[in-house]
Amino acid sequence: MEDISRTGLLYTFPIASVQSDVLLYCCESADADGKAAGRIAVPLTDVLQPVGQVPRFALLKESFTKELRPLKQQYRLKFMPPSKSRAMQSETGILERFELTRCSKDDCEAFGEVCLSIELTLSSEVRSLLGFYGYSMMAGLQGDGPFHAIDADLFHQDCLLAGPDEPSLPDFMISHPLNSLLNHLVRLRFALLRPPCGLLRFLREESWHGQAAALCWFVFCMLGFFPCPLWLAPVYLWFILFCDGLLVASQRQRDWQRKDGGARLFRTKEAVQRIGDPAVDVIASLNWQLQEVLPFIRLLTTSLERARNMFTFADGAASTVLFLGLGVALGVLSLLLRLAMLVDSNLSILCGVSGAAILLVFSRPPPPPLPPAPGSKNASADPSRWGLLQTLMGGLTVVPDAAELAHRFVATRIQVLEPSP
Repeated sequence: MEDISRTGLLYTFPIASVQSDVLLYCCESADADGKAAGRIAVPLTDVLQPVGQVPRFALLKESFTKELRPLKQQYRLKFMPPSKSRAMQSETGILERFELTRCSKDDCEAFGEVCLSIELTLSSEVRSLLGFYGYSMMAGLQGDGPFHAIDADLFHQDCLLAGPDEPSLPDFMISHPLNSLLNHLVRLRFALLRPPCGLLRFLREESWHGQAAALCWFVFCMLGFFPCPLWLAPVYLWFILFCDGLLVASQRQRDWQRKDGGARLFRTKEAVQRIGDPAVDVIASLNWQLQEVLPFIRLLTTSLERARNMFTFADGAASTVLFLGLGVALGVLSLLLRLAMLVDSNLSILCGVSGAAILLVFSRPPPPPLPPAPGSKNASADPSRWGLLQTLMGGLTVVPDAAELAHRFVATRIQVLEPSP
């Protein structure tokens, strides 16, 4: 550390991974055990590439060479409230994470101002930035690297925070494993039912987007670029994934420029408005998580069970009707494909028309959600908002799930005195 009287303090220190954070703590006293009143955490990856922005191709191009210039970034930051749980110290360093709560959203308890300038210089062993990332990925695939150590440390921390082996009911309700489980289930629910992004969001943003995309696809097919030879299919797939990734990055950049834009990346708008600090109101937070998770888990579980039983004749009549309907639908589709090949041998017209129709259908905005049921306090838990999966499962109610199948087994095999052969 070097004291610079006019420009401030200069710190120079090595880092083990660019996935690390620069941490600053504001303590209530100068003692080593002083309680932290605030914290600042800056991910070093933001110095390499600003978070939430479209990748800078000039930097990526420069990253192929060894003469990578030192990367600099300047910040004006405020101290955020300290974490309610103790920061984890391990061989990989100190792990701190911000959470999207009402306190962090409303900037409550934030204070101060710090001007921070970070300069990151890669060592001489690093031939290029992209090569360094590639080496880190290969090391991770082989079970080495910092992330495996972080996962092990997180598991060890969960074991330490689990509490006694036989906790009382109040202790169990506020236990770390239960809250961690519900939190991950809420994240899983939102990951599977998140708002559309990428191409689907682009098609729905403006009415002319879908029409323009349909026209471009039809012209693309009529020019003979699709259907493509089999050897070109991997190239097409890579190009589609790459363009969709850039489109999502551009949308994320626009979202993060708004004050509440980050909410759509992690939770619904209603969730951000309802969520509070779990350490302050544990019971309310637990109740909110249960209301979010339970309908989703019920729908997902019954959907998987009915999808499996649908094709295995768990209910003979229901499966027979489904197979007959599926056979008729696929037979008609096969006949239409045969007729289309007689008219258009290379299927360019068929692919162009069908693809344009699909784009126009997906560009239509979804119907407004149904109002919550009378007496419901949580509109986000309304299953009617879950779209196609809920509609599909509504048509498969005649197919038994695992609970219904178990009921039928007990009723017809265990309950009766002489089971029928």
